[in-house]
Amino acid sequence: MRKNIITGVSLVALSAGMVQAGGIELQTLDTSMMYADGNTASISYVSIDASIEGYNTGAGLATVSKKQVVKDQTVTNLNAKVDLGESLSIGLGTYRSGSVQLSGGNGVSGNLTPIADIKLETTAFLLNYQLNENISFIGGMTNNSLEDSSVSTGAGSYTISGATEQGYIVGAAYSVPEIALRAELIYQPKTELKTTASFTGAGLLTGADNPAAQSSLSLPDSYALSFQTGIAADTLLMASYRRANWSKAQITSNVFSAAQLAQLPAAAAGANIQTKFEDSQAFSVGIGRKFSDSFSGSITYSKEEGSSTPATSLFTVSNGSDAISIGLQYKRDNMTISGGVSQRNVGDVTVDPGFVAPSPLAGQTMVYSGNSVTAVGLKIAFAF
Repeated sequence: MRKNIITGVSLVALSAGMVQAGGIELQTLDTSMMYADGNTASISYVSIDASIEGYNTGAGLATVSKKQVVKDQTVTNLNAKVDLGESLSIGLGTYRSGSVQLSGGNGVSGNLTPIADIKLETTAFLLNYQLNENISFIGGMTNNSLEDSSVSTGAGSYTISGATEQGYIVGAAYSVPEIALRAELIYQPKTELKTTASFTGAGLLTGADNPAAQSSLSLPDSYALSFQTGIAADTLLMASYRRANWSKAQITSNVFSAAQLAQLPAAAAGANIQTKFEDSQAFSVGIGRKFSDSFSGSITYSKEEGSSTPATSLFTVSNGSDAISIGLQYKRDNMTISGGVSQRNVGDVTVDPGFVAPSPLAGQTMVYSGNSVTAVGLKIAFAF
């Protein structure tokens, strides 16, 4: 039985560039290339269509405030792996580890969702050492780069400077090649990026039209367990579990002190950004099937647990999700073409930011229901 029946295409598994209970995650580290036979290089492209609408429950606002609040986006990833002998391999992979792409109304027509453009790109440098036929160790470094970003809320606008920070990866795998079995555990520690946010609030703060302060954005420490095994001729069972400790990886931008906040009018509530992410858990299970020497396919179900805690951050637009993904692969000579589609239903959520009188927004909440995300991907890989 072949060790790799289908490599498929890496589709978005957890979110679509939206800040939710589980953080800002868009794509996660894919180590599958490190176990491929021989030297490989690939390029993949994913298009993400987020059909996520939200509306204000305030009197007379439900219709006029309803709008699409998450931007569509595309991602291109590069991967390569080279063997340095029978026991050692090196690899490189890129992925968009974080993304906040919101196109809300900032209170216009009653829609309270912020506007945001935040992208965090990660490049992973990996080493894989094969101790023996069954046991291997994997590790490496990540370079996490935050692009110059912008966030706009009802209180004003932020300009966030870019930043770069390194992290590391450690893990191990147990394999039984005869039955295509492999169990891998990967750990990534928390990585905090220090940046600067400048705020413009149209004169909301006397004597400080454009205050700036140190801010931070973090990727959480995470544990990822992946498993595969042959269950019949040319048939592979796949499963994964991932936990990310987002409760300790918040976005903070406290440009105003407590004394300065006291000078702001009630309408400027929330001038400081402080997210309230919670730890996330996600799992998947799927079947891969080889139809011929050239064609194979897979179907996968994945789920992210939602939160039972009431949502209070206007950056939250969903609560948990579940998805079905289908992939097809065609192989000819040293080239492999993979494609896939993922349909994800995101959980309903009501966000109560806690506005109280005398704020004109007192009692207003945002509701998101019946929303979904569709991702379509294509990957071309070469063996050399």
